[in-house]
Amino acid sequence: MRMLADADALYIVAEDRSGEVAGFAILRGLLSEHKQVELKRIVVRTPNQGVGKQLLTEAADRAFREHSAHRLFLDVFVTNDRARHVYENFGFRKEGIMRDVIYRDGAYHSLVLMSLLETEYQCCNKAGSVKQGGTNA
Repeated sequence: MRMLADADALYIVAEDRSGEVAGFAILRGLLSEHKQVELKRIVVRTPNQGVGKQLLTEAADRAFREHSAHRLFLDVFVTNDRARHVYENFGFRKEGIMRDVIYRDGAYHSLVLMSLLETEYQCCNKAGSVKQGGTNA
C-alpha cells in the first residue's frame, strides 16, 4: 500500500496483550508548512477498554513532539456524542459545524470541527490531565 510509506502520514497501531490489533490512528499533514496536522481517524476494536484514549494520547504526542505541529485538528459526526466527549475531555475545542458535508445512506450528515493548539496541549501535559499511553507504532 502506498500510503503506508507516505512521509506526510503516520499510522499508529495499538496491540492487546496477545499481540492482536486493538485499534489504530491515522495522522495526516505531517509535512504541512502551516504545522497543522489532521487526526484523520481513530478506530478501536472493543470500546471501553481505554485503547481510544491511548491512541489519542499517542497521536497528540507524535503530532506535537515529533512533528512540531502548531495545531492538531479533526472532524467528528455531530451525532457521535461519545467521541465528542472524549475529544473535549482531552482538550480539543469545538471550532464550528460543517453542515451537511457527508452524504451517506441516502442522507446528508454534519461534522463538528475540533482542534487542539500546541499551547493547550503543553498546558494539559504539564497539569497531568493528559496521560501517556502504551501504544506501538
